[in-house]
Amino acid sequence: MPSLPGRQRGAAQSFSELLASDPEFADHDILLFQYPSKKFRPPSIPNIANQLLFAFDQCPYEQIILIAHSMGGLVAMEAILSALEKGKAAKVAGLLFYGVPMNGVEWAKYAQLAVGVAGLIYPHLNLFKRIFSGNRQVTALAQDSEFIELLTGRWAERALNGGNPDMAATERAAFPVRVVSGNDDWVVKGSSARGLYGRMDWKDVNQDHVHLVKPKDRSTEGYLIAKEFLKEARTWISPGSLLKLRAQIDRIWKMRKEETISNWIFDLEFDNAPAHRAGFPSPGKKFGQGLEGFSPFTVGRCEYTRRLPGTRLSFGFALGHLTANSLWNENFAFLHRTNFSALAPDLTGSLENRVRTVFADETPEEAWERIFENVELRVSDLETGTRFELEALAITDGTESLVREYTLPTEAQHLSGKEARIEVSFRSVMPSESCNYTVTFPWFCDGFTLGVSVRGQPRYLLYSSGMRGTAAIQSARQHQTKLACSSADLILPSSTLTFDWGF
Repeated sequence: MPSLPGRQRGAAQSFSELLASDPEFADHDILLFQYPSKKFRPPSIPNIANQLLFAFDQCPYEQIILIAHSMGGLVAMEAILSALEKGKAAKVAGLLFYGVPMNGVEWAKYAQLAVGVAGLIYPHLNLFKRIFSGNRQVTALAQDSEFIELLTGRWAERALNGGNPDMAATERAAFPVRVVSGNDDWVVKGSSARGLYGRMDWKDVNQDHVHLVKPKDRSTEGYLIAKEFLKEARTWISPGSLLKLRAQIDRIWKMRKEETISNWIFDLEFDNAPAHRAGFPSPGKKFGQGLEGFSPFTVGRCEYTRRLPGTRLSFGFALGHLTANSLWNENFAFLHRTNFSALAPDLTGSLENRVRTVFADETPEEAWERIFENVELRVSDLETGTRFELEALAITDGTESLVREYTLPTEAQHLSGKEARIEVSFRSVMPSESCNYTVTFPWFCDGFTLGVSVRGQPRYLLYSSGMRGTAAIQSARQHQTKLACSSADLILPSSTLTFDWGF
């Protein structure tokens, strides 16, 4: 794309010819977009940008890298922004700018001033003044002009560093940009050519404005920059795939507004060995009664630091994933969710019906005593270290769930809305034939240590990671029956660790 008004159009032509004849880019098609840059009454930059958008629409390629010189870069920026403002994903996969006046040029402002003063002193020059002032390209290029200020503001919002993350992915751009300035360029100063970009994206070469894009041969520094940029482009994913990646990144970024827990310590013990099943439930105990086919497991320690959402916390049981997902909210200290995924359908149906029968035939308190044992919830004041035991309130029961609310005692009410240490311990039930357990991270988790032990001499005890992102997991096996996993990384919501064992 060519340069400032009145500049040599052949400059861009020679650059394009060098690229087109370079054997290293035989797999590239080099296309030249040109526009009028005459001195008097030329088209405005937005009008030229519309022409470029039309060229994009007619172009069969889905991956376009724009190399633009001087005002051509502003045309490219305006075209890309116009497409994004309409929610259209641009085909642009990269931008390489040579001497683009992203902050405008001083000479345009001074030229307009000089012509205006001359018109006052020499009235016969007023005709020339009117013609010159009608040059919309020169007016737009002036430093601090309304066009430049609006363009750079819109670019910062939609294209710089991926744009504003609160905007939809289709309304923002995320592609590599390289800006090149000439240290002998008196037309576009280095600060203007660099614009909004930092040192990592900026190259300064020993050339003037015209010769930035008029290399003598392929060894010229300006050409080598383009060559390196195009080679890098071969490794980039297409704009369409990049758009999908950006949408996923946006969803993760928006999670920053969600809850965070830290230093999660979680110890579990499972007791579903075949030799132990006959002893459960224990005679004379309500825990487990009416739940044949289930075995006990123990959460000996579950503690983490988080902001208390209020004066009440919830704790409960859910039959399966769908029920758990419908119940879950920020007030839960813990929600025990049964897992039937590895069981035969007929066995799953039988076990679910036993739970539903207990819920239907017993009062909420009696059903609670069959599902849970030794439930304790505490909070600790991080400033004083004082521990407070939460007081149990009423149970809300459903056909597939039991949820009890717990409240802070009067002397701990001041912790509402503050960071505190939450401690949970309990015994509950899980299907005897289910030899796996999945730990789900419902929120951001800044570091955790998780220990799993299985009674009854299992033949194996393994874990599999379903971590989102790049969290590194360390594991340590104390012996055949105990496995520990930990990470100091920030764990993303919906990450999982699944433990499997067998007898």
